Amino acid sequence: MVEAEGAVMLAAGQAEAVVATAAPEPGVPANLDLDCAYLWAKRGYALVPAIAGTLVAIPVTVISWSTFVRHQPMLSNHAWFLLFLIPAALLILAGWVRFEKPSGIPVGTADAPELFVLIEKLRSYLKAPRIDAVYLTDTFAAQAIQRPSRGLFGGTRNEIIIGLPLLQSVSKAEAAVLIAHELGHLSGRSGEKAAVVHQARNTWQHILDRQSQQPLYLRFPFALLARWFGPKFLALSAAQERAAEFAADGFAAQIAGPDAVGTALQRLSIAEEFLAEYWRRFAEEPVTTPEPVLSPHREMANFLPRMTEWELAEDILQVALTRAPADPAHPVLAERLAALGVEPSIPGPVAQSAAGLLGPFLDTVMTRFDDAWRAQATPAWRKAFESLPPSARRLLDLDALAKHQALDLASAFERARLAYYAGGLVEAQGRYEEALAWHTEDGRAWLAAGIAMVDGGSPEGPACLREALKMAPSTDWAKGHAEEWFAVGEALLGSSDDLGIDCLEQAIRIDPIRTDMASFLVDRYLDQSASATAAA
Repeated sequence: MVEAEGAVMLAAGQAEAVVATAAPEPGVPANLDLDCAYLWAKRGYALVPAIAGTLVAIPVTVISWSTFVRHQPMLSNHAWFLLFLIPAALLILAGWVRFEKPSGIPVGTADAPELFVLIEKLRSYLKAPRIDAVYLTDTFAAQAIQRPSRGLFGGTRNEIIIGLPLLQSVSKAEAAVLIAHELGHLSGRSGEKAAVVHQARNTWQHILDRQSQQPLYLRFPFALLARWFGPKFLALSAAQERAAEFAADGFAAQIAGPDAVGTALQRLSIAEEFLAEYWRRFAEEPVTTPEPVLSPHREMANFLPRMTEWELAEDILQVALTRAPADPAHPVLAERLAALGVEPSIPGPVAQSAAGLLGPFLDTVMTRFDDAWRAQATPAWRKAFESLPPSARRLLDLDALAKHQALDLASAFERARLAYYAGGLVEAQGRYEEALAWHTEDGRAWLAAGIAMVDGGSPEGPACLREALKMAPSTDWAKGHAEEWFAVGEALLGSSDDLGIDCLEQAIRIDPIRTDMASFLVDRYLDQSASATAAA
């Protein structure tokens, strides 16, 4: 990884200014620094063992003194020691919180060697700890986490979580920026104290989030710590965490340059909204099969690189740039761009997405995510399909058959008519055109298409009817077609089209009983035309 010219580092003065802007909680001293946050982080790790140890030490000391000094055997009156040991045990269990294993697809070095080469170069440059595992998720995520295996009692696994949608949204340089930012929180370049504070914040946030899910017997002994120390520590360390966010951006800028960091941050602010809209529209796709056959993760690869061309992209970016800080520990987009010295601007489309870092494994990942999506969507999809009316089900069956073979004339007509009833000419026109292609020498096909197009207001309708009239002598018309010719002829006369006369004459040839009514319509039309000409 070549260090870009003009690399940006957060100057010490800037860092101090950033810390000063973090609004502390009421009662929190404003002059807290990294040493203070580090001290509180260490206290947090020692607090549970210290309290539990004290609870154990009290009965052990009393029992030892009674047994060895006063030489009294341990009798039932010593059972009171359980009042100390039980809370101590429950406190230890409550503090032994495990982070759940990340959901997603584990990725090995052999699966995506280019991705691992990038991660290793970034890790080495930033002096970050060894990475134990990499996971790909179907969410818009980029995280480097130190997952505690024993809660507040130490032991961690260093893991990276990357979302496939994120890789499909950004360039390789921007992916390097985002991974470098996350590794920057664990970086040896930021110092041991900053890394310890960051890890402690993550641990306490996880513990507090899990409190409501814990059984009551575990929640109760830990309640004092959860309600006092955890929130207090998070408030005390908010300013340091805020400075750490700027510092992580600075580390990323050293690697790819400040412009790449700024572009990545702005693209992210658009991508999350774009992805939400993508899934919303995807959910509105009509149900046309008994089971889902869509591949949303494979299809989104065609849209995410071009999301900045979305008509709402600029508006979403402006909202992100004007958003007020909601959390003193996390600077907003405008602050991060200002610290980097980057002017806001809408990023261009991505020519080659970072999903290419996965190599051939990309196809496997998309297939697995799409399979998982279909498995989850199938029950609701089946229910929606079964609730369709019979006409809609029949149209879907005919459409499925039409993909593999030409339909006979009756089926082709039925398919086109069902589509017309469901969605008008917009839905039916393509199906009528297919019917004409399959039965181009049959006047009945031209008649059906012409009637639908005239009814739908298409200028192509009269041309189809003229073609049907040309084929009339060689077409085997049934009496039912006389009604169709008559109806369309009357409609054309109503719109002052002389073609209506020819259509009425064709109706009479098929069924002479309609002669009187046809003559009446033609005479009325001619009289109206003559009157209109005389008036002009």
